[in-house]
Order: sequence, then structure tokens, then C-alpha cells
Amino acid sequence: MKLKNKFQRGIALILSLIMILSCSVMNVIAAPSGEYNISINDNIVTENAVIYIDGQTVQLTRVTQPGGKTLVTTTSGSDSYTNYGTINYQELLKRIESEKNASSSPNMLMRADTAHSSNCYHTVIAENSVTVTRAEGATSAAAIAGILASAFTANPVIIAKVAKAAYDKIRKSDIGYEEVTEQVNEVYFKADNTYYTHCYHDTIKCYDAFGHYVSSYTQRHQAVGG
Repeated sequence: MKLKNKFQRGIALILSLIMILSCSVMNVIAAPSGEYNISINDNIVTENAVIYIDGQTVQLTRVTQPGGKTLVTTTSGSDSYTNYGTINYQELLKRIESEKNASSSPNMLMRADTAHSSNCYHTVIAENSVTVTRAEGATSAAAIAGILASAFTANPVIIAKVAKAAYDKIRKSDIGYEEVTEQVNEVYFKADNTYYTHCYHDTIKCYDAFGHYVSSYTQRHQAVGG
């Protein structure tokens, strides 16, 4: 069994090199770095992050109450947006703890280079959705980032990527609104059932002003530790 596991891990490492050389569309990131910090006081979670969208620097602050109610502020230049929403509070805490564990474990961070293929399996742990209207979304990608952060548990690095995609699509003249869904998955190695990474499947469904389906688009992002 040990020999089989070593062989499977060896195959996984070879596949990872292929994935890196071929510039896979799957985004793999570690837990947020020094531009992201968290404080928890009286069970209130405050996150501050600097994210980058379309070459613009965006300051994002999210305050989450124990029941999951959120207050999100995004600021880009002289423009500032405020959004209220609700997220899964327990899932947020779990993500934060996982990121801390990943940051203190070089072994776990190395696994981010392992190919995300048939040697792993997904377990869905949460699914969250939010609607972005044209009036809200066509303003800026920073505005969309605030809307997504008010409903999604992903870290701001991933939220920025989804916001950019949603903004690019909603600017089209035939798009009236978007339904954006975040599916949170934990990914494990089949060989020994050990944790590999989180994988976010973010789907943007576009509709015209009359509610007719226009198109859909899905991004997948991996984040070690959450």
C-alpha cells in the first residue's frame, strides 16, 4: 500500500510540472499575505485587504457579526461603496483557521503545486449566491467586489478575480443582471484521504433585462488552507 501511495504521489508531482509548464487556467494561491489581516474581538471578525482589479488598487474591509451579518466597504480612489449581507459565519471561521494552519505548514503550501486531477476528490461544504444588477455592477469592479464579499466566504484575493469576470460581462449591452454562485469545495487525495486544498467553483449566469438567460461562465480557483 505504501509503495502504491508513493507511486501515486510521484505521478502527481509529474503532473504538477506539466500543469505549471502548460499554464493551467486553474488559479492556485496560498493564504493571503501581508496585504490581508484579520482581527477577532467579541466574536466579531474584521478583515482588511488590499486587492488589485484591472490595475486598480482596492481597499476592502469586511466586518462579520457572529450571526453572519456583514458590512463591507470597498474603496478605489475617490469612490467608496458600502454593502450589507449575510454569510456562513462558521464557514468563515473555518476558512480563517485553515489559512493560519497553511501559513505555518510549509508541507501544506508545497501541495499547492500538485496537479489537481483524477488523483483527488471534491467534497462540497458550502454554496452561496448573490444577484448583481446592472445598475450596481456596471459602476466598477470594486463595487462588484463589495457585493460578492457581503455574501461569499472566500478570501478577498479570489473575490477580486470573480469580481473582475463579473464586471467584464455585465458591461455588455444585453446583460440586465447576473446571478453569481460560489461553491466551496474541500479537496482530498484519494490515496490516503489527506487534505490537499480548497477549490472554489464560481459561476456567473447572465440574464437580460427581461430575465431571459443569456450565457454563463465558471471560474475555478484553488486556495491552500481555504
